[in-house]
Amino acid sequence: VFGLLDIGVQALKASGTDTRYLVNSDGNTSSRFGVRGTEDLGGGLKVGFWLESAVSVDDGTSGATSTNNKDSVSGGLTWGRRATVQISSADWGELRLGRDYVPSFGNLTTSMHPFGTNGVGSSGIMYYPVPANGTTARTNVRASNSIGYFTPSGLNGFYGHAMLALGEQGAGPTRKDGQLTGVRIGWRNETFNGSAAISKTRYATGDYTQSNVGMSYQWGPARLMALWGRNEVGITSTTATMLGTQWQVWPQGELRFAYTWLKAKNVAIMVAVVLVMPTSLRPH
Repeated sequence: VFGLLDIGVQALKASGTDTRYLVNSDGNTSSRFGVRGTEDLGGGLKVGFWLESAVSVDDGTSGATSTNNKDSVSGGLTWGRRATVQISSADWGELRLGRDYVPSFGNLTTSMHPFGTNGVGSSGIMYYPVPANGTTARTNVRASNSIGYFTPSGLNGFYGHAMLALGEQGAGPTRKDGQLTGVRIGWRNETFNGSAAISKTRYATGDYTQSNVGMSYQWGPARLMALWGRNEVGITSTTATMLGTQWQVWPQGELRFAYTWLKAKNVAIMVAVVLVMPTSLRPH
């Protein structure tokens, strides 16, 4: 059994409006509750399971999920963060079945972005898709009904993740709605990490493609980061570029900074933003 709870108080002020005071969950990291286990079968082979649910500490609700990568289901306890059964070996890697992160989401986490997907500086603000032409993508973070493969460690720093997720639609023109294919390939050592990823989900109203490239470099107490990402929904697209850092100011805290600019095509968004966050504690 495992879990983590994150809650805080937030004040928001926009020009021409009153200040809003909020008690919010997930300001620094994602609150979650789960159960997991593994069984050693011998010969280096292991099987396991992982069930993980989102928890909003401020109101006690759980997260949403999607049964077919097209709809959205919420209410009550769901294992929408992850629900997998996996088999792994140190020699050939790991095979997972169930609901899991898509390959192109890996570069949006704190491995390549100072804030990851939480708080006022969340990478999701600029790197998540915009609904367009009748398509609301549900696979920018996770996909259901997936078959995923992860390469083993020890490949001289190279790593990879490939996924096929099924929409499980009936016969007809929308039979492949919600079907995702994706891949992520990268290389890392003690100071450098870089990877490129792409995931594509088929929809009758317009396919969704998420592609990105991320890099990070450890330079003394600072980790320098760069991230480029594009979301294409039908004929629309948004492209974001970020430069940022995580600076370790003491063993339990760091200063985070990100500068992000975004360009849009065939959709009414054009944003440039600077995000600065004071020293924050990191969970251990």
